[in-house]
Amino acid sequence: MMNDSVKRKKLYLLYNPKSGRGTIKSSLSDIVELFSDAGYEVVVRPTSYSGEAAKITENLPDTYDLFVCCGGDGTLNEAVAGNLRRKSPLSIAYIPCGSTNDFGKTLFGESSMLQIAERIINKDAHTVDCGKLEDKPFIYTAAFGLFTEISYETPRAEKAILGHAAYVIEAARNLGNIKTHEVKVVLDDGEVIKGNFLMGMVTNADFIGGFQNITGRDVSLQDGKIELTMIAEPETPVKYTRVLQALLDGGQNEFVIRRKIKKAEFFFSEPTAFTVDGEFGGTYQAVQVSCIEAAVPLIY
Repeated sequence: MMNDSVKRKKLYLLYNPKSGRGTIKSSLSDIVELFSDAGYEVVVRPTSYSGEAAKITENLPDTYDLFVCCGGDGTLNEAVAGNLRRKSPLSIAYIPCGSTNDFGKTLFGESSMLQIAERIINKDAHTVDCGKLEDKPFIYTAAFGLFTEISYETPRAEKAILGHAAYVIEAARNLGNIKTHEVKVVLDDGEVIKGNFLMGMVTNADFIGGFQNITGRDVSLQDGKIELTMIAEPETPVKYTRVLQALLDGGQNEFVIRRKIKKAEFFFSEPTAFTVDGEFGGTYQAVQVSCIEAAVPLIY
């Protein structure tokens, strides 16, 4: 136990009580006790509405020694957005407790919340890149088309029974019916990619929708670049299997195009909806996606 005569450091713990169907509640007291035993005076604050995490992060006083964000990737997105608006950015310690936790798995693998809390005590921050869709920052993905909503549309009963296999099943159901998007993409090096695509995503994570390797095999959070993946429309239904194969093993073929980019401009034939870190990100006919290098100090 901590000696009361030693001055205690200050920790602000922000958590989303709705993330992951409230899974944080079962571990919250143990996490607080862990930080308290490590010498922190812990202030705990739940969020109560969408966007509050950004507001709290932006306005938090600089007097705290550690800022901890507990929630899903959407909660972290809000905290990062608020942090980018600060004059003095906070170092953010992230404890993922959502239902998918794509970015959390990129940082910590399959570790439990308590294991992650133990790991971040007395650790230094690493500055990682993030992306920006027009003026909307994203910590791990901005995407349109196929797969962008599968992890949220898959019935919960199937998720519980089948795990990640449920995502594959839902993807297979959608492959024959999914809308294609006519788009031209202009990359920062001048390359132009155009055609009809089932999906496009710009990412900075190893996991999307619970799957590893979908974003490619050589992902770095600190290289000043983000990953572009474009899935072209196969000519025949049989060739859809080649799309899934390349996505799941991180490879490329005539249907799956991968690039590392600093910036890309998308031009669609009609307005197209994007998701940003799993939430609706707006509808665009022309939109720019770019990398913000070393934007976020993260403790992991």
